[in-house]
Amino acid sequence: MPKKTSADKLQKQVTDLAFATPAVVASRLTRIALAGTNPSRRDQREFTRMSSEKVMAFYSSWAAMWMEAAFMPLKMMTGSVSADPASDILEAGLKPIHKTAMANQRRLNRTRRR
Repeated sequence: MPKKTSADKLQKQVTDLAFATPAVVASRLTRIALAGTNPSRRDQREFTRMSSEKVMAFYSSWAAMWMEAAFMPLKMMTGSVSADPASDILEAGLKPIHKTAMANQRRLNRTRRR
C-alpha cells in the first residue's frame, strides 16, 4: 500500500469534519433548546466550552500553519519536502480543528441529556 500523502490526510480530515460538524451542531442546538431560559450549571459549562474551544482551535490552527510554513525552507534544503507543500500547510492547520471536532463528537455522543 502506498504511503499516505498530505493530500490524502487532508481529504480524510475534510471528510471527517463534513460528518462530525453537523452532528456536533445538532447536539448543541438541541441542548440549547432544551435548556431554555434557565440552563443548568452543566449546560452553562458546555455553552462556555463551545466558545473557548473554537478560539483555541483557531489559534492552534494558525500556529501550526505558520510553523509548517516557517520550516518549509529547511525541509526543502534537506530534501524532506513533499510533492505538495500547500497540502502540508493546510493539513497542519486542519489538524487541531479536526482533533477538537472529533473529540466533541465522541464526547457529545456519550453524553446523556439530563
